[in-house]
Amino acid sequence: MNFLAHLYIAERRSADPTGAVLGDVVRGRDLNHLPEAVAHSIHLHRRIDAVCDRHPSTRHALAQFPAGPRRYAGIVLDLCADHLLAREWQQWHAEPLADFCLAQAQAIAANSAAFVAIDRPPPEPARFAAILADCATLDGVDRALQRISQRAREPQRLLAATRHWRRYLGALEPGFATLLQDCIAA
Repeated sequence: MNFLAHLYIAERRSADPTGAVLGDVVRGRDLNHLPEAVAHSIHLHRRIDAVCDRHPSTRHALAQFPAGPRRYAGIVLDLCADHLLAREWQQWHAEPLADFCLAQAQAIAANSAAFVAIDRPPPEPARFAAILADCATLDGVDRALQRISQRAREPQRLLAATRHWRRYLGALEPGFATLLQDCIAA
């Protein structure tokens, strides 16, 4: 699960959206420097990741990756999950995807205490909302992989490993609804 799925699940669980996003940024077990609601949401984010990683649907999709590119499988499958959720958004949520993304981005940006605690600026709401909604398209997933590669230690290896990500999307798709429901229950 990537940002969109984590935010969707956080909303379903009445958890702070900031922690749903910061779960991949904040390291370590000690979260006492963060607002309590954000720390709770980071713990939820980590439980969701653990459920997702162990889930039969994820394991099936992971098995489709060749040994070398498997190192980057988590990144690809997280983005595939967001794409599957966004593509069928109206099945999962009554609010339009663009409205949900903007509301979540605004709520995250407004939580300045969390960003002060980690010494980072909050995301700019319109830009972050656009990134969230962009995963609804195949080209949007390609753009997300490009952005992620710019932060990678070995960007060319990551891009090479993710070149055929659409193939792995098909491996995750059949069990996605069950995966999402199991992550909601985490």
